Amino acid sequence: MKGEKHDPLALEIYINISARCGLVAKAKTLVLQFLEKATEKKQILHLLRMMFNIEMYIDPKGEGLIEICLRYGQLCDQDDESEEGLYLIQFFMATLNTENVVQNNNVKDFQKRLQKYVDKFPESKVLRSFTLEEKAPEEFLTQIKKIAGLTEEKRSGMNGIRIFYAVKDILFLF
Repeated sequence: MKGEKHDPLALEIYINISARCGLVAKAKTLVLQFLEKATEKKQILHLLRMMFNIEMYIDPKGEGLIEICLRYGQLCDQDDESEEGLYLIQFFMATLNTENVVQNNNVKDFQKRLQKYVDKFPESKVLRSFTLEEKAPEEFLTQIKKIAGLTEEKRSGMNGIRIFYAVKDILFLF
């Protein structure tokens, strides 16, 4: 804690061990202390990611998730596929609980950023969007296979290995 820099890997390992041993409050306190002292953008983003994960572990429906997510969204580079993609995913996760109040301007900003993201990164490995006709199950399966990188060549080389994908309550077998 002496310096402003920390070893992200060591901190992440410590926090993971703490969480698994039930010491989540201690890990949260440590991350908050580092956040107070952090000055570099990358460092702050890393700590906010960790804080979001801790809060998700503590309470996946917690109101604090939205605040952390919005703070991350203010700092992240919207032109960076990974950073912006993570913000968008965090927003999805933080707003799953319909009881959490999200300001209308934040929702509109999210929608604009999501559209900009899928336009800018249509083949993203982080977050991808596609539309389907309601009665087009084959197209859905084709899209899932494409996203998973499951080509016919790979399938033929799998020698009887079956792959399962679960999407909501639907199980896909390839």
